[in-house]
Amino acid sequence: MKTKDVIKIVVLALCLVIVCALIVRCSIDYNQQQKEQIKLEQELWGDIVKDNPIPQEWYEQDGYTDITKWWEDIQNLKEEYATYASDIVEEWGNYLTKEQLVQLQDYSEQLRTAHSINSINYIIESMDQITAEAINTKAIADETSQKEAVENNPYIDYSYSYSNNEDNSGYNTDFKSAGVIYQDGWRYTWYSQNVLPGGGLDIPGRHVDSDGFVKDGDGNIVVASDSDAYGSIVNTPFGQGKVYDSGSGEGTRDLYTNY
Repeated sequence: MKTKDVIKIVVLALCLVIVCALIVRCSIDYNQQQKEQIKLEQELWGDIVKDNPIPQEWYEQDGYTDITKWWEDIQNLKEEYATYASDIVEEWGNYLTKEQLVQLQDYSEQLRTAHSINSINYIIESMDQITAEAINTKAIADETSQKEAVENNPYIDYSYSYSNNEDNSGYNTDFKSAGVIYQDGWRYTWYSQNVLPGGGLDIPGRHVDSDGFVKDGDGNIVVASDSDAYGSIVNTPFGQGKVYDSGSGEGTRDLYTNY
């Protein structure tokens, strides 16, 4: 055999060995990466993944292509909201039902074991809904407390009427502190828009005047009355009013204020 032929064979053999070695090395690296990923995932989720890698759709459904970045963001979210349920209980516990307290506990556990950003966001939204319900419960409780305080105030009778041409600062102060005024057979109480804003009252030009009364665009005090027809103009101790709401009780006119 010629020397040149021998050299060619040796070179081809060496190339084949190198190619095989590269294939084996790539296979080893790939398998090692797979093992490291599985190990990482087992550390993260324990028995959730067992001996299988995390399905690609898990992080793709959250809009990710990088599993590491995806996991970091999940961890950051969990850390950010780790005490969210307990914070809600601490602030609104007096206005939560037993069922809501149990739900918050369940959501807290679900947050701890969640393995997608979508599910974490859903859990947070669910807890926010419970918070909104507690806020509403508190508003109703405050309204009831205010009504009871008004009913328990002593009888107060003011024989003069409100006029913008007079200094009525003391009069308004008395109305705010007393909570009730009796005049001309009517019982007048104030109803704070800071407790319940009356958001359903779509009143053109609605505003608060310098005395704290909520008025419409024509300067009428916003009144709630069960004894007067909706839209009727009425006289109050503080000037002309217009009926936009009900729920005050017979013989009572509630005046909307910003107290």
